[in-house]
Amino acid sequence: MELFNSRAKWMEDYTDHLQTIIVVRSCVKFRTNINGSDSVTCAWFVWQKNWSWKKLGVDCPFQIFTKLEELNDGK
Repeated sequence: MELFNSRAKWMEDYTDHLQTIIVVRSCVKFRTNINGSDSVTCAWFVWQKNWSWKKLGVDCPFQIFTKLEELNDGK
């Protein structure tokens, strides 16, 4: 889920070019003032300019949620 408006808009606009999401299994430690990890899911998002789900005639398998309510509504 992306809550930052400017980044969320960009992600929505370019979802058709999102080819791959690679989830990182080990959580990265972003803060040094705690023990262990930050309990945050990390992932690499791979976009390609010349890639398009639409051009392949396939619905994009990825959905970008920008509001918590969208998750609760099952959209």
